[in-house]
Amino acid sequence: MNFDSSYILYTAGASDISGSNCSSKELAVVQRDVSGQPPVHTQDPIYRANSSSIKGDIHRNSNSHERVTGEEVGFQRSLSEKKVGFDSLEGLVKMKEAEAIMFQSRADDAQKEAEGLKRIARAKSAKLEEEYVTKLAKLCLNEAEDKRKKKMEELKVLESSHCDYHNMKMRMEAEIASLLERMEATKKQWV
Repeated sequence: MNFDSSYILYTAGASDISGSNCSSKELAVVQRDVSGQPPVHTQDPIYRANSSSIKGDIHRNSNSHERVTGEEVGFQRSLSEKKVGFDSLEGLVKMKEAEAIMFQSRADDAQKEAEGLKRIARAKSAKLEEEYVTKLAKLCLNEAEDKRKKKMEELKVLESSHCDYHNMKMRMEAEIASLLERMEATKKQWV
């Protein structure tokens, strides 16, 4: 019995190939191996009636059976190696998928952290703006208070000078009135 190893590999591993996310190149190589092999004809030999031919056929069949058994062992070994290769490929794919999931979760965590930092930055910015407005209002209030104090001092100075002016005017009027009375008294004395 003669086996076409690539055909069996193709049919035995077809579910592995389709489920393992193999690339189209790998599938094309397997399909080319299948189509590139010449077809195997396994026809039973026609036996003749003479015994020497039967003995030769039996001897040939036993030799071919040993050869086929050796081929089967080699084939099974290569099939198990290829199966291990497919298993390792599937393991590699699963590992890469796990890495992709891990990196995606890290990216999601980083995005959440970035959004949290943006919220914190916005809150701090709003707080700083509020503090700025409050300080500006206090500064304006302080400036207004300083201006009011200056104006009050100016008013006090003006009131003081007005009071001094009024007192001086009253004194001068009193002196003028006193002078006028003296002049009148002196005039009466002369007349």
